[in-house]
Amino acid sequence: MRARLFIVFSLLVLLPLGAVAALVVQMQGDERAMATVELSRVFEGRLADLDGSIARTTEAIERELTKTLEAATDARRAAVRKAPLVRQMFVLAPDGRMTFPPRDDTASEEERDFVERTRPIWEQRAILYDRPAPDDDQRATGRGTRGDSLLTLAEHNERGWVTWYWREGLHLLYWRRADDGGVVGVEVERIALLARIVGQLPDVELDRGRIVLEDSRQDPVYQWGAYEPAPDEAPFAARTLAYPLDAWRLAFYLSSDRHEELVGARAGSSSFALGFGGLAVALVLMAIYFYRESARELREAAARVGFVTQVSHELKTPLANIRLYAELLQSRLEEDDPESTERLGVIVAESHRLTRLINNILTYARQRRRAHAMDPRPVVVDDVVRSVLEQFQPALAHKAIEPSFAAGAPDPIEADADAVGQILANLVSNVEKYAPSGATLDITSVQSDDEVIVAVADDGPGIPAGARERIFQPFFRVSSRLSDGVTGTGIGLSIARELARQHGGDLELVPSERGARFALRLPTHAKKEQR
Repeated sequence: MRARLFIVFSLLVLLPLGAVAALVVQMQGDERAMATVELSRVFEGRLADLDGSIARTTEAIERELTKTLEAATDARRAAVRKAPLVRQMFVLAPDGRMTFPPRDDTASEEERDFVERTRPIWEQRAILYDRPAPDDDQRATGRGTRGDSLLTLAEHNERGWVTWYWREGLHLLYWRRADDGGVVGVEVERIALLARIVGQLPDVELDRGRIVLEDSRQDPVYQWGAYEPAPDEAPFAARTLAYPLDAWRLAFYLSSDRHEELVGARAGSSSFALGFGGLAVALVLMAIYFYRESARELREAAARVGFVTQVSHELKTPLANIRLYAELLQSRLEEDDPESTERLGVIVAESHRLTRLINNILTYARQRRRAHAMDPRPVVVDDVVRSVLEQFQPALAHKAIEPSFAAGAPDPIEADADAVGQILANLVSNVEKYAPSGATLDITSVQSDDEVIVAVADDGPGIPAGARERIFQPFFRVSSRLSDGVTGTGIGLSIARELARQHGGDLELVPSERGARFALRLPTHAKKEQR
């Protein structure tokens, strides 16, 4: 019993602790996820600052190129040589013809190379985009209205950029609308552009991290920070640059150990651990307290049961002597003294009743201790039935109950005669207690090669449908008008069924049209393993 109690209290502690631990793990996971999101926003803010710095540099370059185009109306080749940001200059007439660089033999080799690498643009095979409106997302791809030529774009905007890829990577054209309706522009020197952008980037201190300026192929254009990310490592935060460099992005990489430090500092895992530890200690202390209290109550209950058992044992001997001398005195009384005979009969009947009560208590106590052992020997069930009816004859006669017995089990079987007698005595005792005066008691026995069936039936009030299984539970009693005031412990049927099952048989309440009908099944041979 103590082992079972210990297991129960262990479960009462472990199950709540397990549930709380799962909740803590989930809450920690949620808090870590929130901390990761907040940390990502912090670094996205840093990247946004860098993006703003690059955008301001691009705007300054745009203003510088605009001045160069305004100043180089005639001496275009000289302007190209003087401006470090300009690789080549071009002019489109209003009808779309390229007037500079010239398309004849006067063109230099650099000018012919320019025309060749930008041919898709002039042949209207490139996808060109408008400058995004001020309220558009500067980092959105596919911005504005697509145009087939620079002249089409110039109808919507005064100036803009064209990006395309050629061999070593991204190239940029800056253009503006000319006064005659044509377009003038320059090809930006890529190396000079990168130098200007990188030169304007602020110094950012990174602790085990790295910021990378990546092109559209995610190849690094520029990077700083001591951390070396793995080739396939995803960035912790990333941001696409503003127009016209929106094919590039800034990527922030963070080492795993630094990530754990920052997330752990924001998640506050220690508070969860302390809370869980405190709850665990409280549950364990409560479990220890209740276990000790329950164990104490069990010890007291065991002591009470032991006391009752001891008293019952002590009562058996004097009770047996009382019954013996009462029966001897009853046999010697003169027949002409009916009053004394009747009184002695009451003494004998009540002594039998008290004996049955004591036997039930002792049997129940042994069953609780798992100490009740069967003693199977050859026994004739019909003889046991006759002995029980003879024992109850005075009590049944007092209530005018006339028993009838149809014997059908004359052959010996292997069983514990005392246990079988106790089962039948409990069944007959219930008829004597609960059946009204003048009721009938019918007992039949049937024997086969495998089992003996003894049926005990009466025409009393019967048992309600809702109580037909509960009547075999210890201390359960059906309360009705006829049974009110009837004394008893409520353990008789529980003991009877348990004794039957220890034989390898069973005791059942079978359906009947009137009253109650019990069927006792006993195997003809004792079971080697008792149930």
